[in-house]
Amino acid sequence: MSPVNCQCNFQGVEEKEHHSPRERYLFIYLELGAMVGIYFKTRRLPVQFLIYIAITALTRMLTIDIKGMPDKTILTVTGAILMLTLAILILRYTNTKLKEDNE
Repeated sequence: MSPVNCQCNFQGVEEKEHHSPRERYLFIYLELGAMVGIYFKTRRLPVQFLIYIAITALTRMLTIDIKGMPDKTILTVTGAILMLTLAILILRYTNTKLKEDNE
């Protein structure tokens, strides 16, 4: 495939700005289904999975709707993703500390 073909294909993808709700939420539904499957296997529902789903939803919203968003909204969503990521790090750290203390 030549660089010209790649450029044309990319431009064709870029022109499609309107996504159906099915396309937007398909992966979120799949992740919720995976979370339910994990719950039935382990009988536990870790909070981390819910935070991962929230990060994924915010990231998808940011990547799909970024052209129509004001700068302040982009910074707010990015800050929310950063805060959720820090929450995951804190949860992992405390989880490993508690496991070490129990041993």
